[in-house]
Amino acid sequence: MTAIAVIINRKHEKHADSALWQSFKTSFPQAVFFFTDYSGHATELSEKVAAQKDTIIVAVGGDGTINEVVNGMMMVSAEIRDTLSLAILPIGTGNDFVKSTGLNHSMEMLIQAIQQNKSIQIDLGSVTYQEKDELKTRFFANIADAGIGGLVAKKFLGLVPWLPANLAYQISILRAFFGFKHAKVEIKGDNFEYKGKLLSLCAANGQWFGSGLGIAPHADIRDGHLAFVILGDVSLFDYLKYLPKVKKKAFISHPSLFYYKGKYCEINVLEGENLIELDGEFLGSAPAKMNIHPKAISLIGMITFLLLFLPALLFSQPLRDSKQFLYTVSKNELIENTSGVFTFKLDFNHQSPFHCASIAWNENHKKEKPNASFLFSFSKDSIVWTKWESLVFDEHAIDIRDQFATNLIFFEKDYPFVKIQLVDSQIKTSNAIEELKINFFSPGMEPAATSFQEPFVEKSSCACPQPKFKSRVDWRCPQGSTSPSLTTVSHLIVHHSAGTNVSNDWGAIVLAIWNLHVYTNGWADVGYNWLISPDGTLYEGRGGGDNVLGAHFCGKNTGTMGVCLIGTYTNVNPPDTMMKKLSEIFAWKACQRSVDPNIQSFHASTGFNLFGISGHRDGCSTECPGQKVYDQISLIRKSTQDNLTACSATSVDEMPEGLDWINIRPNPVQNTESHIDIFLSQLQPFSYQILNSQGQFLLEEKPLVQLGLNSFTIKNIQNLPKGTYLIRLQFGQKVRTKTLLVP
Repeated sequence: MTAIAVIINRKHEKHADSALWQSFKTSFPQAVFFFTDYSGHATELSEKVAAQKDTIIVAVGGDGTINEVVNGMMMVSAEIRDTLSLAILPIGTGNDFVKSTGLNHSMEMLIQAIQQNKSIQIDLGSVTYQEKDELKTRFFANIADAGIGGLVAKKFLGLVPWLPANLAYQISILRAFFGFKHAKVEIKGDNFEYKGKLLSLCAANGQWFGSGLGIAPHADIRDGHLAFVILGDVSLFDYLKYLPKVKKKAFISHPSLFYYKGKYCEINVLEGENLIELDGEFLGSAPAKMNIHPKAISLIGMITFLLLFLPALLFSQPLRDSKQFLYTVSKNELIENTSGVFTFKLDFNHQSPFHCASIAWNENHKKEKPNASFLFSFSKDSIVWTKWESLVFDEHAIDIRDQFATNLIFFEKDYPFVKIQLVDSQIKTSNAIEELKINFFSPGMEPAATSFQEPFVEKSSCACPQPKFKSRVDWRCPQGSTSPSLTTVSHLIVHHSAGTNVSNDWGAIVLAIWNLHVYTNGWADVGYNWLISPDGTLYEGRGGGDNVLGAHFCGKNTGTMGVCLIGTYTNVNPPDTMMKKLSEIFAWKACQRSVDPNIQSFHASTGFNLFGISGHRDGCSTECPGQKVYDQISLIRKSTQDNLTACSATSVDEMPEGLDWINIRPNPVQNTESHIDIFLSQLQPFSYQILNSQGQFLLEEKPLVQLGLNSFTIKNIQNLPKGTYLIRLQFGQKVRTKTLLVP
C-alpha cells in the first residue's frame, strides 16, 4: 500500500478534523497528518517523509506551503524522488500555482486523482544566491521574482495574517511603491541579454503569481524552459496602468517589457538593491542565478487542459472566442496503447469557422527526419468516421521547443470526435517516441467587421508606398509584441504555409498559424513578417514593427523579411491577386532598403549568395514555397522591379544634398542626341535609368563621377519610339526624376 503523508499549514488545522476530511481518511486509512509550526517546517517534514520512498505527499495550503514541500522533496536523491508524487489541496492565502496546472480544487477530485494515481512530470525552477559567504539554492514550483516583487514580499511579511489575500497583497504593493527605486542590473540568459534599469525580472514556471496576476502567459510547467518577463525601465504609473490586463493574463505591448524563454539566466546588480522572492516568500538579494529543472517531480492530477484564450482586451477591438485543448501522451501511455490509436472528444461548444490540430514530439535519435507520422479521422457521432488523412512533420519547424512538429490539419467544426493513429516506417506504434503533445485549436468567429490598417508613412526618398494591411488587432492576435530583436533587411524571402487553399475566414487561418507557431513550435510569436491570403489581403505577422526579426528562414533569419503565401502551391498555381500583393509588399521593402530583386548578394547567416528576392528553398532543403510559386520566382523579381520603377516614376523628392543641380539638354531630343549634366559638391554612387510611360525599365547606366561638373551622353536614344520618358537619377540613397521628350 502506497504511503500517504499530508502536510498541512498549522493555521488550517481545523480542516483536518472537519467532515471534509472524513471521506479522505476513509479512502486512505494509511494517511499520516503533519502540521507546520514555523517557516521552513514543511520543508523539514517533506524531506523526512520523502526518505521513505513510494510516498504520495499531499500539500495542503497556499503557494508558500507548496514551495516548502517541493524543496523538501528535492533534498532527497533523484532515485528516491522518482518514487514520490506530489498532490495539492489549495486552501492558502495565495493559490496561483494551481491555476497553471489545471487541477481541480475539490476534495472529491483530489481523492479520485490519488486513487487513479495518474500523474504528470512537471518542471521546477531554482534560484542560487549568496547568503553571507555561502552559496545556497532554493527551488520553486511557480515563479521567482527579482525587483518590485521581492520588496512586496518583504512588506507582506509585516502585515497581519487575518487580512484577505488580495487586499493584503495590494497593500503590500502600495507600501513597496513608496520606497522603491529601480536598480541598474545586468541580466544574461542562454538566448538573451539585458542591461539597464529594472522594475522586475520574473522567472516563471507557472503563469500566475501575486494572488491572481497572470504575468507570464507564455509559461508552461512541462516544456523544460523558464518563461522570463523583464520589466525594464517601466514606471510605477505604467505598472498600475497595465495591472488590469495582467490580471487577465494578457501579453502587454510596452517598449521596456520583454518576453523570453530559456533554461537559465543570471542577474547582477550594478547599482542599487534588487530583492528576490519565490512563490510569494521573501528570499534575499541579487546577484543570483535562475535555472530550470525539467521533469523534476511527479504531480498527481488530470493531464488534460482546456485553455480559453480570454487574456485581455489588449486592443480596442474584442478578441475571438478562441478555444484550445492541449493533451500530452506520456511514454507509458504510448507503450500501453498497442493499437497506436487515440480517440478524443472536443468540447468546443462555440461558433467557429473550423477546428485544427497539430502535434509536437521527441524521438530517441538525432536524425533530421522523424520515424513517426500521423493519420487523422473525424466523426460527428463517433460511429461513422471519415477516411484517414495523413499529417507529417513540418520541415519549416526549425529551432522549435521539441524535436519534431507537424503543420496544421484542418477539419470541420461539426466533427467533435477525432482519432489519431500513430504510424512509423515499420510498425503501428512507435517505441522511438518519448512523448506526444497534441494541440487542438478552434479560432472562434470574427466578433465584428475589420478595416484595413493605413500604414504610417515616414518621410523617405523611397516612392513605393507600404500596402494597406490587416493589423494584428484586426486578425485578433491575443498577444502583444514578444520579439524586440530587429534586423537590417537585405533579402526578401517568399514562403507558402502548406495549409488549406480555401476559407471564408482568412483572419482565422492567420490566427491558427500563430497558434501553431507559439503553442506547438514553442516560438515567441508567429514566424512570418507578413502573410497574404489567396484573395490578396495582406496580414501583419510577427509583432514588433518594421524590420523585426522573424522565424522563417532555416534558422538563419538575420537580414531577412519573410512573406508567407497562405495555402499549398506544390501543384496549384497561386492566384494573380495574391502575386500582385506579393510584388507590392516586396517593392515597398526593396525600395526602403535598396534591395535589388535581380542581383545576388552574400547572406551571412546562411553563407550563400542569394538573390534579393529568394524562395525558402534557396536557404535549405525544403519544398517551400511550393513548386508552382518557385516556377514564378523570376516573374516575382521582374514584377517587383516593375513596381519599383513605376512608383519611382511618380516620385517628387527634394534635391539630394551634394547633388546641386541637374540639366537635360537638349530636351526635347534633337538629332537623336541628348545629355545629362550634374554638378556634385559631394561624392556618392550615381546611376540613372530610363523608363517608359508605363514605368517599365528600359536602360540603366552607372557612370563614374567626380566633384564639380559631370556630363554624360544618354545612350541609345535613337532606338526609342516617339513619346515621353522618365529619367530616374539615383544619388546615394536619394532619387530625383526628370522627363525626357522624344519627338
